[in-house]
Amino acid sequence: MNKTITSNDRGFTLIEMLVALLLVTIVLTVVTGTSFSTRRNLDEALNDIERGIRFSADEAALRNAMIRINFNLDEDPQKWSVEFGPDGNFVLPASKKTLVQSREEEDEEKSKKKALDKKFSSVKEFEDGQKDIPPGVRIIGIGTTLNQAMVLNGENALYIYPTGEKDSAIIVVATDDELASITVSPFTIDLKRKYYSIDLESEGDITDKQVEMAEEIYQEWLKE
Repeated sequence: MNKTITSNDRGFTLIEMLVALLLVTIVLTVVTGTSFSTRRNLDEALNDIERGIRFSADEAALRNAMIRINFNLDEDPQKWSVEFGPDGNFVLPASKKTLVQSREEEDEEKSKKKALDKKFSSVKEFEDGQKDIPPGVRIIGIGTTLNQAMVLNGENALYIYPTGEKDSAIIVVATDDELASITVSPFTIDLKRKYYSIDLESEGDITDKQVEMAEEIYQEWLKE
């Protein structure tokens, strides 16, 4: 008995299967490629900062001088540099950065910063001065023992002393997909790195979510 094969009975042709496979490959490449790229840039930023901290610890001992890693969070791209300053006898001026300041407090902080900046110069041996944060990555905030709040904008510095002691600090870095933190110990060269997933399904601006998470990470760090 002969059976007539209709168009509804036949399977996919080889060309149709190859086209479908190509489309799936393109979609997967775009999705995984973007995710891989942002994680690679995030790790690049973290590796550079950690290398800068270790370099600064060695440099402080070699120069017998105070070294600072100065971050500028307002520039685009954000920048940071390694700078050398006075010897270990220099006492840093007290500083209290808060989210809300009066005009007088702002002027006082600016005056202190201007005077302090004059005492530091770039270490040219480290990447010829300033270093850029990679594309798609931002430093969300920096908290150190010198400040009583996480600094989210402007300039902030991590200080390393000739004795090898450093400011206890936490640096929170982010992409649109995840956050990561670097915890700096004051007495050892150990740097702890942690990654945090961002809930992309939650409502609200991604920047606000990053700041909220950074603040939570900072508060947890204070309790340690």
